Amino acid sequence: MGVDDDDKVELPSNTNRDSEGLPESSNRVIFDDEIKKLEEFRTEWVEKIAVVILRGFDARSREYLKNKKQWQKI
Repeated sequence: MGVDDDDKVELPSNTNRDSEGLPESSNRVIFDDEIKKLEEFRTEWVEKIAVVILRGFDARSREYLKNKKQWQKI
């Protein structure tokens, strides 16, 4: 009445699956796409912020030089 090794049924391993039953590799693909989109979003906004800061700096620098020249004339 013992159980032989031949009688055991092997079930597929679920070690590489998440709670939804998707293989880990498909999650990586989904996350890779999301990460790529976030990197593009970050790069775009860093560029926009840098442009705003540089324009502000340029405007302040011009204003400073203009005021400096006016004060030297007095």
